Amino acid sequence: MRFLSILLCAAAFAAPVLRAAPAPRPSPVVIIHGDESLPNDGERRFAKSLANHAARWLRDDGVAPAVADDRDCAAALKGRKVAVLIHCAEPTRRQLSAIRAFVKAGGRLVVAYSSSPELAEIVGVRAGKWRRDATRAAIVPEASWRPPGVAKRILQSSPNIVEAFPVPGRSRVVAWWADASGRLLPDAAILAGAGGFWLTHVLLADGDATEKGTLLLALAATYAPSLWRDAATARIAAA
Repeated sequence: MRFLSILLCAAAFAAPVLRAAPAPRPSPVVIIHGDESLPNDGERRFAKSLANHAARWLRDDGVAPAVADDRDCAAALKGRKVAVLIHCAEPTRRQLSAIRAFVKAGGRLVVAYSSSPELAEIVGVRAGKWRRDATRAAIVPEASWRPPGVAKRILQSSPNIVEAFPVPGRSRVVAWWADASGRLLPDAAILAGAGGFWLTHVLLADGDATEKGTLLLALAATYAPSLWRDAATARIAAA
């Protein structure tokens, strides 16, 4: 079923898929994990492990992202279309300047778990407070937004989030948190803004890995549609 969904999303690229594989090109996606933007080594190790999970999920879907820490954002962003920022809690002014320039030039972000109001403003959302609630057990995308292949419910236990709220005219909620019974909670899980997507927590390796990989692929492919072609090409080759 997942294979068919990826092929459907790649329909616009059907002709290139069936011809000879193109020469390798730089990945349009970079995963940047927190380092300089984090307060201690424990948080830095956590962020790096999360980035490795995200990269593995994308590679499993036939997408080969670049991976870097946030110490030189300008270099990491150069030539990319999409930047997945994982646990970049408090970016420095230098980092924010590079990120603003990237978005101004047409790049887009997928920000996962940040408390930076400046970074939130770049995406087009409003960051709130850190909150703990042990009842969060799943991410439930809005039916009106959910891309083909993305599951209706993605299991994840996220007791800690940084709240985020839509800004009228600039962003909207596209997925909510739910408890174990399936009841929707009032907390946004994913927001879509003018500068990209904002996740109120990171994607954890705690189950539903296939579904999280497809979700991450869909978020990135919103701004780099050729990723669907890459995923379809990889699936066809594997078959």
